[in-house]
Amino acid sequence: MSEHAKVKQVICVRRDLKCRRGKMMAQVAHASLAAVLSLMHMNTRCFIEDEKILNYDEYNFRVYHSDPVHEWLRDKFTKIVVGVPDEQNLLLLRDQAKEKKIPHALIVDCGITEFHDVPTTTALALGPARSEVLDELTKDLILL
Repeated sequence: MSEHAKVKQVICVRRDLKCRRGKMMAQVAHASLAAVLSLMHMNTRCFIEDEKILNYDEYNFRVYHSDPVHEWLRDKFTKIVVGVPDEQNLLLLRDQAKEKKIPHALIVDCGITEFHDVPTTTALALGPARSEVLDELTKDLILL
């Protein structure tokens, strides 16, 4: 692995789904963004203006300098897209990510445009995390 890919994100996509490429690309984008957004937390603050209480939500990253996500965000945003055979394998990867406390996001499409109104698990983003941690889970998967 090159020095530039010490931290990366791996997006896993089901290969058994029959859908348009553009749809699958959108699922990859959803997964990547959802995994990063899952690292955010919400602070709700109230202000008094003209004797009315105004609420607004402010989202902040909880990222520390020692966190791999910090390194990923300030570097090249390395992403790898791999294929998994089916939903069972995708869910197995998700379970392994949970066990190892790897940031992740599982995408379930609502099914309106492609999957005949059936909610369908399509993609899983793993990380950003250290490459060696992700490689333990994904090294045997096919690059897309």
